[in-house]
Amino acid sequence: MIEQKKKYDRIHYSGYTDVLDIIKEIKQFTIINNQIVFQGGVNSLNYQQGALIIIDGVRVGTDIGVLETVSTSDIENINISTNVVDIHAYTGLNSQGIIEITTLTGKDEMEARKVKKDDLIDIPDIGAGTAVLIITVLVRYIAKETYK
Repeated sequence: MIEQKKKYDRIHYSGYTDVLDIIKEIKQFTIINNQIVFQGGVNSLNYQQGALIIIDGVRVGTDIGVLETVSTSDIENINISTNVVDIHAYTGLNSQGIIEITTLTGKDEMEARKVKKDDLIDIPDIGAGTAVLIITVLVRYIAKETYK
């Protein structure tokens, strides 16, 4: 069964005072070693890894302590996913899930960080062999300069 993303509805959750309560309302979880473990998640008995928490596009780890810095009144959106494709967009090390939180204050910063097509420099395709050669020369030059 493929798990679909579950989203936060700003109006429905406006009365909440704790981010963990909102997350639990969206998707049930337990807390193990100060990390969120979604029910039915795939984890080893020897190694429990919590869901990766992303705030305003920045991976902040799996410890729920970071959620204390987020005010529920500042939340624009929360996406929770246990879909492998969504998880691997952020990390290949986590099998538990992701919690993406966009804040109202961080939304503007995220928009400012996005690269616009007009800002890109058109680089011609030089081929993989040439790219490897250029990188090799640069690495050797850096190493040579570093160890003078």
